[in-house]
Amino acid sequence: MLQTRTIKKWANEGQQWLVERGAAPTYLAGGINSGKTVGCCLKMIALVVKYPNSRAAIIRRSKTQLQKTTMETWYQWCLPQLYNRGHRTEDALTLNNGSKIYFIHLDQSNSLDLLAGLELNFAYPSQWEEISEKATDLLDVRIGRWTGAVIPQEDFDAFGGKENWPWKSEEGECVPPRYLFGEGYVTDEGHFLYDRFAPDSPNREKWARLGYESRIVDT
Repeated sequence: MLQTRTIKKWANEGQQWLVERGAAPTYLAGGINSGKTVGCCLKMIALVVKYPNSRAAIIRRSKTQLQKTTMETWYQWCLPQLYNRGHRTEDALTLNNGSKIYFIHLDQSNSLDLLAGLELNFAYPSQWEEISEKATDLLDVRIGRWTGAVIPQEDFDAFGGKENWPWKSEEGECVPPRYLFGEGYVTDEGHFLYDRFAPDSPNREKWARLGYESRIVDT
């Protein structure tokens, strides 16, 4: 059982949609107090618990905002029972089941080099509209690189066996489904997130074929 706070009621339909959505690029846009960050944290907690020894990253442009907002929300929902035999530092958390979450800020000179060296299964850009397209694409290609995660047998069974598992590393090893999801504010037409996620984007058909979907939630 997932050891976290009990969800008695979703903040809104968008939050529930985000948490329950499958392995495809997902963006939840909305204002302050709309439940976006909680939804992303809940989704990430569920993933790193389900897949022991997995690797995940939570990314934000500013170190101050990462620590004072995103990480504060994270630790409200990821309770100590999940990591009291693991290890917690300022920039990473290892759970009791071996899963590791990196907390990464991009306001340092070697930020892109840091992203380029990651081997991940899941990634959550917080306030995604503040993160560059280059950083997003670099992060995207690092998802699915980590091959040490444990995939439950029932997941393989759902696809008719390990040989039919659709998510594999470049070396052909089975890895967990590739999850890239995030939250932020509604963007204007010049932003790359608008181009990829907005229903009115002129390139919507292209990105929809790649699985990109978004929702807008009210405060």
